[in-house]
Amino acid sequence: MLMSPTSFSATLCAVVALFSKANGMLELPSTPPLGWNSFDIQHAGEPWNETVFRAQATAMAKQLLPHGFDIITIDGGWSGGLLDDFGRPIPDPEKWPSSAGGKGFGPLAAWTHSLGLKFGLWRIRGVEYPAIEKKLPIKGTEYTADQIVQADGKCSKTDPFPLDIWCQCTWSQTMHGVNVTHPAAQAYYNSIVDLMIEWDTDFIKYDCLYDGAAGAQAPTGYSGEEVLVMRAVEQSPKKLLLSLSPGGGMTAASAQWIAQGKRASMYRATNDFHSATPDGIVNELGQHVFVVGNISQYIGVNNTWPDLDMMDLGSNSKYYKTPAAKLHAAIWIMARSPLMFAGVLPTDDETLNLVTNPLALQINQHSSNLRVHYEGNCSCSARPNAAHECTPQWSGPGGCVAVWWADMPQSGCKSVGVFNVGGSSSTTTVDTRAYFAAGMHVAPVRCNADVGGPRGEIHQKYKARVQQGSVIVTEDTFVSSCTRTE
Repeated sequence: MLMSPTSFSATLCAVVALFSKANGMLELPSTPPLGWNSFDIQHAGEPWNETVFRAQATAMAKQLLPHGFDIITIDGGWSGGLLDDFGRPIPDPEKWPSSAGGKGFGPLAAWTHSLGLKFGLWRIRGVEYPAIEKKLPIKGTEYTADQIVQADGKCSKTDPFPLDIWCQCTWSQTMHGVNVTHPAAQAYYNSIVDLMIEWDTDFIKYDCLYDGAAGAQAPTGYSGEEVLVMRAVEQSPKKLLLSLSPGGGMTAASAQWIAQGKRASMYRATNDFHSATPDGIVNELGQHVFVVGNISQYIGVNNTWPDLDMMDLGSNSKYYKTPAAKLHAAIWIMARSPLMFAGVLPTDDETLNLVTNPLALQINQHSSNLRVHYEGNCSCSARPNAAHECTPQWSGPGGCVAVWWADMPQSGCKSVGVFNVGGSSSTTTVDTRAYFAAGMHVAPVRCNADVGGPRGEIHQKYKARVQQGSVIVTEDTFVSSCTRTE
């Protein structure tokens, strides 16, 4: 466990609830969204249908909802390729029987709402090929699906990347990109969002909409379709949370483009974490640390939130109950990433506590001004065809240690995390004066955890040996939140 609820110090000040702001009907939440996503269940050999969804939602309402996790999202594959008369995906009634008779997800969303949960759906960028081949009409226009996609001859089903990146996703050839200059392009995306609104959807995870490949200044491509999606959400008669996914294309310029333009509630800043390679404990989590450092100044700007992907902590995860699970949770918590738990529910208390202990949630929901400092052999080399991504590299012996610290809502209160993402264990000396001295006395400082000194006091310097792929863990806590005492 990272920290038990009973360890939550009474010295932490009460947090005043903040209200969400909206850009049109795009909801820009004042704190990172919390929820659960079905992807890991779907891709781990588990059955996935309405019966399983209802069981997971019921368990979520009991285990996660009391801690503020209120969004449950059905990820990709729910339509089974079925389309309505306007080329829009509809649920497969064999897997989702409550949708039979043209009801769509409306009945299931209503049941989900009765549990106190928000209903989320996945959707992919572009137009499905069957709609194009059948020349299905775009609702409310005189145009058909084949007319609004990228020009004939520009796109190829067989070679989507790198020549045809605007046409299909790099990982899926089931759709065709929209020509954003076509007069019916906006109407098409409006019709997709309108259908989800008819089903009373609260949260849309729009896939294949990472921004980096287009660049923040590109007038066409993914960035152009991002704008169409955002406008479709803005014309909604109800507030909607919008998540842009996948990541792997996020640069600081891209994060700035989304945050300053208020273009999404949350946006993926990294590659899919659940598909990490066997050495992912170091390379993938290490990459996350570097990415967060690159875009930390945009965390929470205009109530938009960089997303590090789902939390791969369930019983089917290779991180399950490993030291890396604590590292994984600590990065997400301190980066103020949206927390979307993945894995079968109910889960065990130890795993649940990684994301629901009160101190962790206070840091994730209410800290600010994250700063990042590196010590040791730290560097990040670009991957082929993806200059925005990096593979952690180390030269010589020793580890790469990242020190993160942020302000807490309480006056003089800080949170700090020390992560070893290097290729070996490392002994590092952290000079806490660099992180705590500004605006406060270094000693005496009251702390919620022992971090190298007697309980209740943090020394100006402390030395700790941090195992490879881990985080400093002292008395089962991954961070210490400290307040100055007079």
